[in-house]
Amino acid sequence: MNNCAPAANVCRRVLASRRNTFVINSLLIVGASLLALLLVGFATIRFTSLESDALHTLDAGYLIGWMIGGGLLSASIVLFILRRVGKISANRSSLQWAPFAVYGDSTKVIEQTIQELERNGSSVGRLCLTKNLLVDPEPLNIWFYEDLIWVFYDAEQEDLVIKCEKQDNARIDIAEREGKTIVQELKNRAPWIHAGFTSELAELWKKSSRKFSEQVVEKRRAIVHCKQI
Repeated sequence: MNNCAPAANVCRRVLASRRNTFVINSLLIVGASLLALLLVGFATIRFTSLESDALHTLDAGYLIGWMIGGGLLSASIVLFILRRVGKISANRSSLQWAPFAVYGDSTKVIEQTIQELERNGSSVGRLCLTKNLLVDPEPLNIWFYEDLIWVFYDAEQEDLVIKCEKQDNARIDIAEREGKTIVQELKNRAPWIHAGFTSELAELWKKSSRKFSEQVVEKRRAIVHCKQI
């Protein structure tokens, strides 16, 4: 097992990306608001600065049209920038933040992950294990052990299969030796989970994945309770 510095660096880059996105979004929104105010202000100054006799002779329809046009232009610019902001946010956050958002605030989850990776992380291939977490940095995903239900290696597909209570079930492309090592490590760290594949477990899962999960959750609660006594 090697150190988890690369995985911790991935977490830091994701945090930095989110913070940068927040700053960019804020600046764009402020800029759009200032531009709209400037356009409206320019229109106001333009017409209030006219000489009174010229103002009386100015066609009312032209005045109203100019004001409406300026307002529509301002609104169009604001909408364009907001849509751009939305695209930036979606591109930078959807894949990185959605999976483990089920555990609460994504920023806090990643900050905890960095701390645990630096404190007691160990790696098997590209995956890392800590006291409480399984981490895949490519792309970034994080699983709390307490969320795991059933983990096994699918030799036919060459995938590590992870079935969870909260997160969507996942498959990770990993070598067989590394996959089986991960399964054994998870069995040691989270003794309540089902580790390894059997036809009996597959039949139970197929029959009722909900009941399957509930039994594992009850077992986890019992083990945690015993440790606290």
